[in-house]
Amino acid sequence: MKNLSMHLIGAVKLQSGSKALILDTISLTQLIRDFIDEAEGLYTNEKQIKIIFESGGEFMIRGDYEALGQVLRNIVMNSVKYSPAKSTITIGLEKAKGQYRVTVSDEGVGIPDEELEQIFTHFYQSSRTKTGAGGVGMGLNIAKQIVEAHGGKIWAENNPSGIGTSIIFTLQKI
Repeated sequence: MKNLSMHLIGAVKLQSGSKALILDTISLTQLIRDFIDEAEGLYTNEKQIKIIFESGGEFMIRGDYEALGQVLRNIVMNSVKYSPAKSTITIGLEKAKGQYRVTVSDEGVGIPDEELEQIFTHFYQSSRTKTGAGGVGMGLNIAKQIVEAHGGKIWAENNPSGIGTSIIFTLQKI
């Protein structure tokens, strides 16, 4: 319960604007690599899920390293929860129209098309993920608040293969 209350407090602070971002020039590429090192040690081992990182270079942004790490953590933890054992999560990083685009794609249960926007609202859980896998529907809402506080956008798409979902967010280049 303590963990849940900390997530709720964090969401309220972000929403109310009382938590200031600590902006530095950071390597988005290195932040993702650091996160993958963390995830492979903490989140993916039990299900033997592999994370692949595809990057088109070293990309620098002005951002809050810890907050953006939380965005990745929330997205990837959802991917791990709702993906089958021995599947793959791919994190892609590319330049797109004056911004950087981060795409996290999984091989999970997917999200009904009519719910793709709703999954970013408070306490919303997709009808396909109300399986007892845990969570209260806050992670993607918190990720959205952080991305938007960085001047970016976040959205979800079902993968063209019909298997899994991609969560995509953009951040401004410096």
